[in-house]
Amino acid sequence: MKKMIWVVLVILLAGGLVWFGTLDQEAQDGLLEPQAQPQQTQPAGNPQETGETAPIQVVYEGVLPAADCPGIKTTLTLYTNGTFQLQEEYLERDTSFTQTGTFTIQQDLLTLTTQDNDVRYFHLGEGTASMLDADKQPITGDLASYYILRSK
Repeated sequence: MKKMIWVVLVILLAGGLVWFGTLDQEAQDGLLEPQAQPQQTQPAGNPQETGETAPIQVVYEGVLPAADCPGIKTTLTLYTNGTFQLQEEYLERDTSFTQTGTFTIQQDLLTLTTQDNDVRYFHLGEGTASMLDADKQPITGDLASYYILRSK
């Protein structure tokens, strides 16, 4: 009886490993990667509130400067319904943050408004989103060129 239980456990474990390996291979092959779509200018409802998932409009990625670590890996995902997800992972630290909210685009100004009503601004260029300061001005100084996220 004990041998039978061990055999069943080994089969279940092997099946689980095969299943997880398949998911990982699909991700590596790009089958699970979001595709960029044309930009939308009008926000709609928040998928986190409705329980729905909206199609992805565009994803921007980059490593932004940080004062106390090598950088902040940043992924900004804009959804077609006017919502966003901002993921920030501090490199060489066990710290990450995810914020969600709504966005608007007026000409080349992207405005993110989090669920806590915090606001961030980005200038949209050809395949880029450059972080702006609280006054909607470009960041200046020696590290200015590092405050740019690029579309995937």
